[in-house]
Amino acid sequence: MKVVEKAKATYRRARAVEAATEKKSRQSPKRVKFSRRKLVSEIMFEARVLGRHAGAVEIFADKVANEVEVWAKKRTYITEDDITRVASEKLKKYDKDLAYIYKNRDTIV
Repeated sequence: MKVVEKAKATYRRARAVEAATEKKSRQSPKRVKFSRRKLVSEIMFEARVLGRHAGAVEIFADKVANEVEVWAKKRTYITEDDITRVASEKLKKYDKDLAYIYKNRDTIV
């Protein structure tokens, strides 16, 4: 394969990925049901990545989940982004680094 052909193939793949990402970002946010267990497990996973002590994180992950659950019960429509945003705000009280990592876990930091 010539250099030009390789460059064209790479360009086509990059455009395809870009188009798929753009299509996905244009979709309206999906309505989700709040899952306390899922929220706690996501916080615990991110804490393990940061090397935080599991016992301490478990305590405040439950507290954060309680606060987010109370918040979610007051809303008729919530999205995954809403839950992430509120949970990271509540998590800031206990661990600012963990809150930042949790909020940006699906993006390149």
